[in-house]
Amino acid sequence: MDIIRVTMQILSFALSLYSFLIFVRIILTWFQTGDYGQVAVWLGRITDPYINWFRRFDFLRLAGVDLSVIAALVTLWIGRSIALNIAYVGTITLGTILAITVSAVASAVFFFLTLFLILAIIRLLGSLFGANTALRFWIVIDQILEPIVHRVVTPLARGRLVNYQNALIIFIAVDFVAILLGRFVIAILTGVLRGLPF
Repeated sequence: MDIIRVTMQILSFALSLYSFLIFVRIILTWFQTGDYGQVAVWLGRITDPYINWFRRFDFLRLAGVDLSVIAALVTLWIGRSIALNIAYVGTITLGTILAITVSAVASAVFFFLTLFLILAIIRLLGSLFGANTALRFWIVIDQILEPIVHRVVTPLARGRLVNYQNALIIFIAVDFVAILLGRFVIAILTGVLRGLPF
């Protein structure tokens, strides 16, 4: 039994390290252009085959956003959590696996909901304080926010025209409530799943 626990601890560490390498690879591609250097080339050789496996799935590309890296990291997090559970408890149940999976997917969703909430608050404050929205910073924020704000606010407006500032306020309220309720529901669901006897 001890050999299994040690093996699971090593596996958990390896998955954490690999996740970290993927994260570093992503950061390097954001801040460097053209020649990434030997470190990025080395990281690409190690991480790209795994990430590219997720890039095969069309449903991971939504509205021009590639979610394959997020899916790859969530999968590693699920594997790491399962390995840790086995390492410290000695066994694992289907309920625990389901709870870990639900928690991992929810964490990714909540990350994006929180990111959109922060961006919407920044954009609303910029609008309220008369920021020059022709600057590149505001244009990028609008490119990120406008599609999601439109999708959330349009059904709620019921055919009425809503200016962008009011749409941001509605979106912020809906997003905030979604985060609070979502966390509450996920906490209950994962508790129920962990309590399953199988």
